[in-house]
Amino acid sequence: MPAGVNKGTSLSRLVDLLGADPASVLVAGDTLNDLAMYACGFKGVVVGNSETGLVAATSQTSQVYHAEKEGAEGILEAMAFFALPERKSELVNC
Repeated sequence: MPAGVNKGTSLSRLVDLLGADPASVLVAGDTLNDLAMYACGFKGVVVGNSETGLVAATSQTSQVYHAEKEGAEGILEAMAFFALPERKSELVNC
């Protein structure tokens, strides 16, 4: 990828393009490859059983929730923690 392009910058551009409210965005990941998304100021969840490097790198980030459950269950756990409603009609299909 070109310098400065990563999951975080790409997601930020998508949110801007869609005109979405950044406060309604929740990023999720389980590997260090996902770290750039957490640096963009969005709410985030590190799902259960994630790489220890990602857990350590996000441990002091106030907007990141560390879920006990893995995968989609960890995401739902974080949605409840952040009190984000389940808005299936607003999901973006890529």
